[in-house]
Amino acid sequence: MATIEYSTDDGSTWTEVSYQKFWIENGNGRNTLSNKAKIWVDRGINITANDLIRIKIDGVNRFEGITINNGKFNANSKKIYDVRGYGYEFMDEEVSLNLSSTSPENILSNILPSEYTLNTSTATGITIDSYNVSKRKKNILRDVLDRTGYIIRFESDKNVYFEPISDRGSLATFDAQNNNVAVMRWEENSVDTVINKVKVFGTNENRKVEGSAEDSTSITNYGERSQTYNFNYIASSSEANNIASSLLKPNPRDKGKIRGAKDRYYSDNIVNYELDLIDSSKNISSTVTVIKQRIYDGYIELQVGLGEDFNVDEYNRNSRSNKEKSESGGQWSDIYDDGNKPVDNATENKTFYQSTAPSGAGESAGDIWIDSDTGTPYVYEDGSWNRTVWEDVSSDPDAPENNATKNELIRQSTEPDPGSYEDGDMWVDSDNGNPYIHDGDDWQRTTWELISTDSNAPDDNADVTSDNKGVWDYSDWLAKIDADHWFEGNVIVDGTIGATEIAANTITANEISTLDLDTDELTVGADKTYQFEFGEFQTSGETAMVPDTDLNCYIGTDLRSMKGIYSDGVHTDFLYSLNDSEIQLVDAITGKMLLDIFSQIGSDYANPIGFQESGGEIRIIPETDNTCQVGASGNAFLSMWSYNFNTASPERFGDNKDPLKDIQDYEVNQKHEKDLPGYVKEINDNGKEGMNIGNMTSWLLEQNKAQQRIIEKQEKKLNNLEERIKKLEDRE
Repeated sequence: MATIEYSTDDGSTWTEVSYQKFWIENGNGRNTLSNKAKIWVDRGINITANDLIRIKIDGVNRFEGITINNGKFNANSKKIYDVRGYGYEFMDEEVSLNLSSTSPENILSNILPSEYTLNTSTATGITIDSYNVSKRKKNILRDVLDRTGYIIRFESDKNVYFEPISDRGSLATFDAQNNNVAVMRWEENSVDTVINKVKVFGTNENRKVEGSAEDSTSITNYGERSQTYNFNYIASSSEANNIASSLLKPNPRDKGKIRGAKDRYYSDNIVNYELDLIDSSKNISSTVTVIKQRIYDGYIELQVGLGEDFNVDEYNRNSRSNKEKSESGGQWSDIYDDGNKPVDNATENKTFYQSTAPSGAGESAGDIWIDSDTGTPYVYEDGSWNRTVWEDVSSDPDAPENNATKNELIRQSTEPDPGSYEDGDMWVDSDNGNPYIHDGDDWQRTTWELISTDSNAPDDNADVTSDNKGVWDYSDWLAKIDADHWFEGNVIVDGTIGATEIAANTITANEISTLDLDTDELTVGADKTYQFEFGEFQTSGETAMVPDTDLNCYIGTDLRSMKGIYSDGVHTDFLYSLNDSEIQLVDAITGKMLLDIFSQIGSDYANPIGFQESGGEIRIIPETDNTCQVGASGNAFLSMWSYNFNTASPERFGDNKDPLKDIQDYEVNQKHEKDLPGYVKEINDNGKEGMNIGNMTSWLLEQNKAQQRIIEKQEKKLNNLEERIKKLEDRE
C-alpha cells in the first residue's frame, strides 16, 4: 500500500493526498540523470511547482523529489504532477573545474552539493592528467561515466552510489513459468549495440590531440562499427587513447523489458542488480542487469540487458561531442582540420530565426534567415531573401538536413530521457516510424502533417524507417518490370514482390477493391518475434485469428487499450475452474485475482466474499457468517446509498412490549416475536431474524416524539403543583 505526501515548507510538515495512480522511475545515470516520478491526484489538490513530494510503499520512503509545475489535467480531470528526484536540482548548474592528476571520484565530489554523500564500492584506480572545464554539472557527470564505464544511482536520502556495471550482484530468478513475471520484449545479442572502433579528439588546450582504439576480433565477426567523439577536457594523447578504449563495446548485448508482480514486486531501487531471466516458452535463459526500473502500485517494469540503454547513451554522448568540437577564442588554424574549417579571419554572417523576413536589420550577402514557422532556409543575395535548401547553405558534412529545424531530432527504438531534451525536440520511433514532439515536460505523440507546413514535410504514416522512398513512381515500376519481369500478362509472378519492394502503408483499401485470402495466406507482424495468423478453429472449422505459438501476442497494450470488445464468448487460459461452483479469473501479468464468478472473491484470504442467487437476484455474501466488512476505519467510503439496511444482530426488546422500556435482552422467546413491530422485523432465508435499520430508526424517532409529549405533559403537571404549593405557602 502506497502513501503520497507533499510539503510546502521544505519538508518540515507533510500532507497526505489520495491518488489515482503513480509511478517511480529509477535509472543509472546513462538513461536518466536521476530518479523521477509521476502522480495522478484529484483536481482539487493544490500542489505547486517546487513543492516536495514523497512516496512511501508499505511505510518505507521509496522516493522524494521536487515538482516541476503546478500540475496538468488529463481527459479524466485528474491532476498530473511530474516530479524530479534529488540530483536533478543541480544538474543544470554551470561550474568551472581546473584539476590536475585527479580521479573520477574527486571530480564527482567537486560537483555534488554538501548534503549529498558519495559512496564508491570499488575504486576506479584511474588518474586523469588534467580536467580543466567550464560546463554544466550533468555534462561533467557524463564525462566521468564515459571515462570509467561506471553507473550512478541517486537515492531519496541523498546517498549517491558510483559503481561498476552489475556490481550489486545477483538479486533473484525471474522465471515466467514459476514466478509472477511476464517478458514484454526481448532481443538477444543485438549487433546494433556493437562499437568496435573508436576515434577520440581532444578539443581543449592542445587542439590536435587524438587517440583511438579498436577490437580486431569484433571487426572480423561483425564488420567495422565505428564512432568518433570529441571531449574538450582531453589534453594528452594517452588520455585520448584511454577513453577510446573505455568506449569500445566489442560484443553484442541483450536487451529487453519485463514485468513483475507479487513475489517479484520490488519497491526498493534494484537498478544494477543482476537477474536470472527464464522464459521457456520463448527459449530465454540469460543473466541480465537491471538498467532501468519503473515502480507502479502493485507491479514493476524493468528494462534489462546492457544493450537496453545503448541508443540513449550513444545519443547523449554524440550530442555532447558535437557541442565540444571547438571552443571560442583563438584561430581556426588551431583547430584540428576536418577538411571543412574556415580560413583564419573569416567573417561571420548573421543568422535570423523568425517567422517574418528580416528587414532593416543590417542584412548583408551571405546572411541566413530560417523561417521559424516552416524551418525553411533563405540566403540574402542581391538585396533580397532567396529560398534555398540546407544542402546549398554549407558543404560541411555536419550541416542540417533539408527542412531541418533548430531543435534536436532523435531516431531510435526506445524513448529518450525526457529530462535531457527541450520543447520542440523530435523523436522518431525507428521501430514504427511514429513521430513524437517534446512539450517541455514529456514526449507527445503527433502526426507528420502537424509537424511542419513546409511542402517537403512527410505525409502522415510515411515510411521513415529506412532510406527508401515511401511510394514508387511510374518510372520506378517500369524499370523494375523490365529488369525482373515481375508480370506475365496480367499476373504477378509468384515470389517476385516481397517486403523489400512494398514500403509500409503504401497499399490501402483504396488500392484493393476485393481481397479474398485463404486462412494460411496472411500473417500480421512478420517483422516481430511472434505473429498473428489466420487459421481454422479446431472444433468448428471457422476462421480464427491466432498467435503463431501458444501464449504469445496481445490485443491492445497497457498503454493503448481497446475502447470495447464485443463477443458472444470470451475464453482464456487464465480462467481456472477450481470446483463445480467456483470459477476464477486471474491477471496474466500481475497474478492478481480479477474475479471469482458465482462463488468467491479473495479465496486466498481467510474469509472470502461470494456471490449467491436468490429469487432471481444476485447477493454479495461472506463465505461464513459474521465475517468480512465494507470499508475500514482508515479507509472508509465517502457515502453509501440503499433503500434498506438490515442488521443480523439487532438489539431486541424484553418481555414487556411497552416501547418505553429499556432494550435489555438479545434473545426473545418465540411467544414474544409478535411484540416487535412488523415493519421493523426482517427474516432472512434461514429464518433468522434481524432488524431493518432504516425502519428501526424511524420507529425510534416516533418513540422519542411520544416520550417528549409525555414529558411535556408531566412538566405541565409539575408546574401546576408548584404553583399550588406556592399559594399555600403564601396563605400561611
